[in-house]
Amino acid sequence: MMTKKVISWQKWRNPYKPPQKKDKDSDDDGYLKNSNIDVDNDDDNDDDNSTEGQNLILFTPIGPVPLNDSNDPEKIFNFWVGHTNFNISKPIKKIINKIEGVEILNIYTRYRFRVGIGNLFQTQAVITSINRKISEYFREKTPNEEQQESCPGPTVSNT
Repeated sequence: MMTKKVISWQKWRNPYKPPQKKDKDSDDDGYLKNSNIDVDNDDDNDDDNSTEGQNLILFTPIGPVPLNDSNDPEKIFNFWVGHTNFNISKPIKKIINKIEGVEILNIYTRYRFRVGIGNLFQTQAVITSINRKISEYFREKTPNEEQQESCPGPTVSNT
């Protein structure tokens, strides 16, 4: 049975921070809207989201680290999480890593990954490239080849 391969995109949110205002490019749950969007990640007016008065501190192996704008991954990187209905195999990982604009790739589980998109790249263009390249990959593969190349279990990458 051939099922259509799908990637659903969700804006990554820092789990250590309280929820913030809605992203203009995503719905209530942070999923990328299906409309044709010209994404501009210029967040100059984020004063509404300031954590003034809140002392957010992360306890790390090197000691407590206050979370502020200069070290908040949500402010430094443009992270998106991809949810799939297919295994994220080694060939899929290589395809994603080769896409222009993909700065960081973390594979969480066999169906979920996170990409960090470079600040000088348009988010929508990079996500579209990932979708297109993976779609091309599956068009070239037979079902038997897909099964042989799938990863046996979850892998974690810090590439």
